[in-house]
Amino acid sequence: MDDYIAKPFEEENLIRTISNLLKLKAGKTIQREKPTFEQPALYSLETLQKTAGGDKPFVDKMLNTFIKQGNESIDVINEAIAERNIAKIKGVLHKIKPSINYLKIDSLKDILLIVQDWNDSFDEALIEQLELIKQKLAAVMNVMKTDLAN
Repeated sequence: MDDYIAKPFEEENLIRTISNLLKLKAGKTIQREKPTFEQPALYSLETLQKTAGGDKPFVDKMLNTFIKQGNESIDVINEAIAERNIAKIKGVLHKIKPSINYLKIDSLKDILLIVQDWNDSFDEALIEQLELIKQKLAAVMNVMKTDLAN
C-alpha cells in the first residue's frame, strides 16, 4: 500500500483514496446511510384489530376505555401510596394487567409482575417502581391520544 493521507486530511480526499484502494470506479459515489433511531412501539393494536374485525369505531372506543381506566388506575395508585396500602396497589395492577397484555405494552409487563409479587414491606423501592409504572402508563396513554386524534 503506497497510498497515504497526511493530517489534517479532507473528507473528499479520504474517500477518493479509499475508493482507489477498493478499486471503485472513478466518479461512482458512495452513499452514506443516515442512522435511524427507531423506538419500539409503546403498544400494539394487532390483537385488538383482529378482534374488532376492521371495526375502527370499536377499536377507538376500546382505546378510549383504556385511557379512562389508565387515568383511574393512576389515581388509585396515588391514593394507595398516600395510604401505604399494598393490597390496593396490587388490586389495581391486577385489574389493568389484562389490558396491558392485550395491547402488548411490553414496557409495563415486567414491572407489573415485580410489584404484584412484592413482599409486604412498603418502602422507597416500591414507591420508585410505582412512579415508573405511572410514568410509563401516562406515556402510553399520551401516544394513544395522539393516535386517536389522527
